[in-house]
Amino acid sequence: MSGTGLDLVVRARRAVVDGTLRSCSVGVRAGQIVAVTAYEAAPEAAEVTELPADEVLLPGLVDTRKGALAVGRDADMCAFAPDDSFVVDAAALRHRNAVSAYQGKRLTGVVRRTWLRGRPCPSPADDERAGRLIRRAES
Repeated sequence: MSGTGLDLVVRARRAVVDGTLRSCSVGVRAGQIVAVTAYEAAPEAAEVTELPADEVLLPGLVDTRKGALAVGRDADMCAFAPDDSFVVDAAALRHRNAVSAYQGKRLTGVVRRTWLRGRPCPSPADDERAGRLIRRAES
């Protein structure tokens, strides 16, 4: 690890920061965002991920520890391709309900990668689960 002690830096030409779309670099240590810098000023880290120009970095949107690319927030983020599309296949969805009102429909917007507390989440092909249930009273 570099002298900065960062675990991860995600560099994004497009990211939602303070409600606006701008370029930035997000530094993560121990699962929390510790730096949001200019895209060009990305700090060193054990792992650096450069998002393609067609992906947007979005913050997690679940509770008050998330919901923003800001120092002190949990490093729950996703790389979102807003112009990509896919056809819904209910059998491939990973949720309890085996049906979908969107079965067979083409939808626009694809999540390409997800980080939970700064760590890459398993791909949909993996059956590994991570994280914890957040009950309504906690959010």
